Amino acid sequence: EIVLYFPRLFSDLIGRPLARCPRPWFCKNKEQIVKIAWARISLMFVFFGYIAFPGLFPRSDIFIVVVVCVFSVLSGYLAVLSYEYAAASLETKAGQSVCGTLMNSTFQMACFTAVISSVLVSESGFIDEPGEER
Repeated sequence: EIVLYFPRLFSDLIGRPLARCPRPWFCKNKEQIVKIAWARISLMFVFFGYIAFPGLFPRSDIFIVVVVCVFSVLSGYLAVLSYEYAAASLETKAGQSVCGTLMNSTFQMACFTAVISSVLVSESGFIDEPGEER
């Protein structure tokens, strides 16, 4: 898990300033951002498939680290773009403020849900501890 922690952390950190660079052709409007978010979600399924079904993907540390890095770069990139596009779609300062508040609240709920989900999965026994066999 430490092998994945730092690549995830630094990849997310790299993705955030990438949003300041010129945007590629596939990332110019809100609708395209949603499609990229769906692609990011598909990487989550690859990650869980890698863990839950050992024969589905090649067992390689490099493979899973690359998946986590791409997932995390997109996380940081999409986070910045989401706030930017959300604020730009409203004309008043009050609307932009409410939008920022809603996005921050949603983000905090997502983090809370992720923590609760991870506790439930780890306590369910669905995934074996390293070195433990069923």
